[in-house]
Amino acid sequence: MTHLVDKLGWFGRVTAHLESRRSYAAFIRGQLGRDASARPDVSTASAEEELNRLMSGYPHNHEYRIVGKRLAPSFKLYERLRLVEKAYPKPLKSFLDIGCCRGFYVLDSATRSGCPRAVGIDVCEPFVATARNAAQYLGADSASFYDASLEQVSTDPTKYGGPFQTVLLIGTYHYLYWGSGLCSTAYYSHDEILRQLASVCTDRLIFSARITKSRLRRLPEWFKERLDETKSSVYTPDAFLRSAEKYFRVSHTGYLGLDPLLVMTRA
Repeated sequence: MTHLVDKLGWFGRVTAHLESRRSYAAFIRGQLGRDASARPDVSTASAEEELNRLMSGYPHNHEYRIVGKRLAPSFKLYERLRLVEKAYPKPLKSFLDIGCCRGFYVLDSATRSGCPRAVGIDVCEPFVATARNAAQYLGADSASFYDASLEQVSTDPTKYGGPFQTVLLIGTYHYLYWGSGLCSTAYYSHDEILRQLASVCTDRLIFSARITKSRLRRLPEWFKERLDETKSSVYTPDAFLRSAEKYFRVSHTGYLGLDPLLVMTRA
């Protein structure tokens, strides 16, 4: 199971980066267009400037802009999207992003992929408010955002439009396990988190996370202090997979940066 944290070789990383750059340029051209008719008028540009101001900043791998009422992700976010969307079922019937930040994956699913029910949850209220404003501006009627935790959604999935065909959990798992400054709930249990994830998912969970303690050491100082205060000998890839395989069939499909990208289908 330790192959889940193997790193790509330098040649693979360079090749993938160059391919992504070419693909990104084509994507942006397709999204935004080059002709003058695609440029927003003054009032639209002003509204978008304010939205884009709210969307900038930490975390930088979630940064995107709205230009001419179209989504324009940063290169780093586009790299992630390109890998993640390959795992989407076709058609994408319903979608939940846990820890949705400013809502890019939800809005992309609702506007570009045409998903009829796309939901994002986050425990950071300013992120949720920004995502709602973006959805309203884009006219993304099928996109909804809630200031809510996984536990709240798993307790009553129908309240949030669930359960969901496809669930996305990227870069958030360690906060569910260890807690965070925004949500003090910490499960210290792979089994409990994966049980809750399975309860809101009818088809597949698309997952990427820091599942080794060495990767967690790259996080802010307050998180490292929490690791030192609360010892856990089971935060390992093998322990995670043993729990995951109780609820899902797990496939390793690549990497998001240094972290494995898993497609986990309901068993």
